[in-house]
Amino acid sequence: MLDRRLRDQTSVADAGLAWAATQAWLDTDPEAGIASIRAEERLRVLRPDVMSRDDRLTTDGVEPVEAMRRVAPFLDRPPARPGEHVHRAAVAASPPGDRQDAPDGVLDTQSSASRQHCIDTGR
Repeated sequence: MLDRRLRDQTSVADAGLAWAATQAWLDTDPEAGIASIRAEERLRVLRPDVMSRDDRLTTDGVEPVEAMRRVAPFLDRPPARPGEHVHRAAVAASPPGDRQDAPDGVLDTQSSASRQHCIDTGR
């Protein structure tokens, strides 16, 4: 992450792994801090939608590692699309083995609104 030529070719997965690897060394190695910042910068270039949520979480007081843990699953999903946020009613829990096709108006777990809820709450 320290070499700009290589950083500009880094994938989302590699930038995420680099960021994670630097976290254990932040207190003892100044270059780890620089590499962490550069990895975040690369993630912002590749996935600004996800990283803007990471920024909001840290601004709200969530520790950086926890914030990244919450948004990391969404780094490899398609980018959120504007206007996709639609309010849907929650699905009532069914006993195991008693599942039926979900009726209209249930929670769409593929929508960015549902993903956003997961990021916000950690659930």
